[in-house]
Amino acid sequence: MNSIVGVTTASGETPLMGWSEDERGQRAIFLQSTLTDPRFTRQGLGVLIAFWALDYAAREGHDWVRRGVLTVGEDNLGLVRYYRSQGWRVVRAVPHPRRRDVTVWSLQRPAERQPDLGQLVAW
Repeated sequence: MNSIVGVTTASGETPLMGWSEDERGQRAIFLQSTLTDPRFTRQGLGVLIAFWALDYAAREGHDWVRRGVLTVGEDNLGLVRYYRSQGWRVVRAVPHPRRRDVTVWSLQRPAERQPDLGQLVAW
């Protein structure tokens, strides 16, 4: 039986919050709401989804793949560190305009083909 084990939303528009006007004008894919089935924790599904996005963006002629993380105090900083360990670069961290306790982290990686993606998916 086939089932969905992971999903993300890839948008062709970079959001206003956390990105400059110049950055929003660049060709980029923005990832949001990436989720994986908890039954497959620590099996690299989120990384696989990110590799797919990097490959997809490169094939479609985009320059960047971007994502954002919201943190409340120290909450969710582990996710920022995790993304950084995968090669995502923090572009900036700015206070949320309406919630003083929230920080908006903007991260990106260059879009690039992932020649080994087919082998990774076959696991």
